[in-house]
Amino acid sequence: MNRRRFGRTNIEISELTLGGGFVGGLLLHAPDEVKRECIAACLDAGMNWLDTAADNGDGASE
Repeated sequence: MNRRRFGRTNIEISELTLGGGFVGGLLLHAPDEVKRECIAACLDAGMNWLDTAADNGDGASE
């Protein structure tokens, strides 16, 4: 997984990100097990930038 420096910090983040809307049920309704497997696969691939917000499923994605 390619990484880039985050702004002026020394933090390196993955070039790819996972949008957390699906975890909260935004536009996609999947069983919790499928959601966990998706997140685990992203982490296993080296992704470390997960985008989430309180509005994604009334906080469920957080």
